[in-house]
This record gives sequence, C-alpha cells and structure tokens, in this order.
Amino acid sequence: AAAEMQARGLKALAKGCCTGAAGNTEASEYVQRVLDVMGKVLAETDPTRCGVGADRTHLRVAAAKATLVVARLHHPSVTPQLFVAVSLVAEEAPETMIAKLQHGIVAHGLHQAYAAPVALVAGRAKGEIRQTAKEALAAIVPCVRRRAIAVKAAASKRPKQDAAALSRTLLTHSPEYFLTYLAFLVSHHPALPDRAVGEEENGAAYRWCQQVMSAAVTSLVAGTSGESVPAAFKILRKLKFVVDATDENARHGLYVLSDIALLAFYKEATKRGWDTGPFPGQVAFPRAFFTLQHKAATNRATEDGGNIRVGDYSHLPVGFEIKTARHTGDHAPRDRKPKKQTTARNAKPVAEPSRTMPGRAARKAAYVDGEEGDYAEEEEQQQLAVLGNELVTPGVAKLVSYGVRNVLELPAPPNWDAGASDDETETQ
Repeated sequence: AAAEMQARGLKALAKGCCTGAAGNTEASEYVQRVLDVMGKVLAETDPTRCGVGADRTHLRVAAAKATLVVARLHHPSVTPQLFVAVSLVAEEAPETMIAKLQHGIVAHGLHQAYAAPVALVAGRAKGEIRQTAKEALAAIVPCVRRRAIAVKAAASKRPKQDAAALSRTLLTHSPEYFLTYLAFLVSHHPALPDRAVGEEENGAAYRWCQQVMSAAVTSLVAGTSGESVPAAFKILRKLKFVVDATDENARHGLYVLSDIALLAFYKEATKRGWDTGPFPGQVAFPRAFFTLQHKAATNRATEDGGNIRVGDYSHLPVGFEIKTARHTGDHAPRDRKPKKQTTARNAKPVAEPSRTMPGRAARKAAYVDGEEGDYAEEEEQQQLAVLGNELVTPGVAKLVSYGVRNVLELPAPPNWDAGASDDETETQ
C-alpha cells in the first residue's frame, strides 16, 4: 500500500511538469526538482525508504515511467545519470517499460534517445521478451524517420538558413542518432567488461554488446535501400573523437561499441551492395553526454598515466567478429512436414497372404538395414525356423515359411503336401 501511494505521488509530480508554459523560469525549476526526486528514488537502496522485493521494483518502475512523461517536453533537462538509471529499469520490468517507451515515442513525440533501452532489451533478453523488444524497435524507427522527414520539410521553407547548421540539426532528428545514446548507455552498463577482460578470447566478453548493437542496426536498415548508412557511419566515426562527459574512464568502452556498430553496418552494407559514404553533413553531440578530449594523447600506457588515444581507427579486440547467436525461444519450433498417409481409396489392391505370397509385413522384414550383429541374429532365427519345420507334427501344418511366426495351427487333410512345389518339398 505504501509503495502504491508513493507511485501515485510520483505520477502526480510528473503530470505537473506538463502544464507549465515553455520558457517559464519557475516551471523550469519545478521540472528540475521533480527530476531530482526521480533520480533519488531510482538510486535509493535503503529498504526502509524504497522497500524490498516487489515493492521496490514497483516504485522504481513508477519513477522511470514518470521520468518518461516529463521527458516528452523536457528531454534536455534529463541528466545522463538519470537517463542511464531509467534505461536500466527496462531490464527489471521489460514488458511494462517497452510498452511505455514505444507509446511515448510513437504517440507523444518522445525523443528517439529512449529507443536505446528498447535495443538493450532486444539484445540481452531472451524468448518472447526479446521478440517483443524487436517488434517495438521495428515500430519506433519508421515513426522517427517520418518525424525527421517532416522536420526537414518544415525547415526547407525557412529563408536564409545556414546549410551546415541545418545539416547538423536535421541529423539529430534522424533515427540513426539514437546510436549515440545507445553507445553511452551500454558503456555505463554494470555488465560491461573492463579493457583487460574484453581483449581476452577474441573479445568474447563483448558478445552481448554485439547483440545489442546488432539489434539496433537491424532495425535501422530494415525497409531501406541503404540511403541512411553513410549518416550512421559518420555518427559512429565521430563518436570515437569525443570523450564521455560524465566519466572519462568509460570512453574506451564507448569507442569499442562504436566499432562494433560500424562492423555490423559494414557487414549489412557489403551483403546488400550499399554505399557506406562519405556523408557531407556534420555531427553534433549532446554536451551533457559527450565532450572533446581536453588532454592530448601520449605514448605512455594508460596504467602509467597516459591517455587513451582517440581517432578513427579500430578499438576492437584482436580477432573479434560479428556472430549471429540463436536464442532459445526466439522463434516457434518448426513444424515437421506431415507424413503422407495413404487412404483406403488411393491404396493399391494387395493380394491376400498365402503360402506362395507372404504378407506385406513379412516382405518388408527382409529388407532391414542393420549392423553385422543384427544380420547374425536374423540368420540364427531363420535356422531355428527351418529346424522347427523339420519337426512337423503329423496332421498339422505350421506357417513358418517366409519368416511368419508360429501363431496359427490348422488341421491338414491327409497328403496335404503331395502337390507342393519342388522348392517347398526340398525345404520340408
């Protein structure tokens, strides 16, 4: 009950942020205070304040959903730390958060940055949840692309515009731009390996990162002819020239993730024969998330105080490759092709079994493949059958020919085998 009351209070605070006039100083301060409250709720670990178990999860989901409501109109006010905290809640309650994220982007114009947590779930989850996240991405990307086309059409009607500034602005509205937020999110994920562990075994520790970035790349190239690939290449390459504004130690992971996405794009473009560049426009990154490197790189190792090199070269571990992993439960099991069944109408007429023509089962039994031991056992049974036929009881005919079991005994008239063929006479 306490968690439910707190959740309703967070929802009321979020709705209050959507009623103030844009540009109002008091409204801006109120929005910032509300977002601070959401951040404290998501960062709280004291059980006496946030509860435990289901109550804690319920309160965290309520804070994340309230933040998404505020971000519809005030996305620039969301700090990078709060963005990461909200995105990680998507892994705790994926079904609820995926629906909320998709609805916010498609129906309420939420920034495409919030497609990043959907891609995170699409790469890390399994089964139906993973498929649900993929379907949500498939719905989000075309919507953002249509929104970007509308922004471009509206901007083209304005006179006397700076072409370079317009190019940078339009690129920030493209669906490919959410890759910058996705790389930032994954570089701050608790499961991201450090540099030493990531370089072991051909980068095996980065495999889940590749699944996340590949899910995003697949959604971005679906339904296109590769016209947006050069822009994506430009964004990811420029991302390797910036530094994480919140934690400089996280930049190596940022560069590795950029290269993983570049490799995934390159494989898709090569497979489909698409052009990868160059892109004439410029790229602008959110200053709260990224900044230029303040110190020049040195030749010293990072352990000795040297800075990590930045630039457009590969940061991937030696031997790293893009691999496609089939997750259990991603797809329904394949239906086996039903065996063709012969109906009585289409069946060929079969002669009744007789001493000269054995039954169908007896004929098929003679053509069974097996090991040498199976053949030896079959020959032994035939020898026993022949020996048994020599001990025919007077006046009784035993059906032991052609491998038919001794299951029927009938009285025979005198001299019943007088007209038997030479083969049968020899056998008897």
